[in-house]
Amino acid sequence: QYYEYMLEKPLGEGGSMNPYYESLLVNLPNPAPNAKDPRSRAICHADENFEYFYEIKHIDSINQML
Repeated sequence: QYYEYMLEKPLGEGGSMNPYYESLLVNLPNPAPNAKDPRSRAICHADENFEYFYEIKHIDSINQML
């Protein structure tokens, strides 16, 4: 996951995180196993289908599809 990598290898002074990588659902923290809210469902779906590169903007679309 992107955030974990950035903690291990921080950017130098003045560096900033990549906004595209920050927006990918697979890079967000995993929700609780019993979470059923739309965001959590979308993150779980993105984790199972990482090849589609789902972003935060796709949460509504994913939930309509599920």
